[in-house]
Amino acid sequence: MVTRDLAFWNRRSSAATVFTSLRWTAAHIWTYARAPALGTVLVHIMLGIQPAILIYVVQHLIDAVVEAAGQGAGGFAEALPWLVGYGVTLLLTNEVLWNIRDTLHTRLEQKLSHSLDRRLLAKSTKLPLLFFEVSEFYNRLERARSPGRKLQRLFHYAMYGFQAFIKVVTVAAMFAPVSPWISLAL
Repeated sequence: MVTRDLAFWNRRSSAATVFTSLRWTAAHIWTYARAPALGTVLVHIMLGIQPAILIYVVQHLIDAVVEAAGQGAGGFAEALPWLVGYGVTLLLTNEVLWNIRDTLHTRLEQKLSHSLDRRLLAKSTKLPLLFFEVSEFYNRLERARSPGRKLQRLFHYAMYGFQAFIKVVTVAAMFAPVSPWISLAL
């Protein structure tokens, strides 16, 4: 059983099938849920650059604290903007953007489910009742249930991969002036 599954993934036709499915998915997301998809991409870009922003803010915060160490209360004023920047960055990314992302993912699923369920219902109502008694057809129909959720999950995981890529690139760019080896290690 396992070797048969592995043989499936090693065939060239399966790669073509995967790319065809991905193109179909992208076309349907663009057609039926463009606004939530674009919003989701934007939020994931912002979440992807968050570590680089935090590194930058923390670097300057530490420099300001070290510089202000001997100045007393006057030095606190120099460190305060970086401290506020650190808090705002964490608040925006950990609370606001995550809630926006979750809302956009839900809206994306709703729009895709509505449009694709309607298409599935329209196509299945045109079939004669005899098809619903055939177990193979009924199994296919059951596997086709909730296509919006399946497409949204695929898009969700793709966005997490995209976000991780942005994180690695931006953090590597932050460390490139310090040492190219650190960037290469990332």
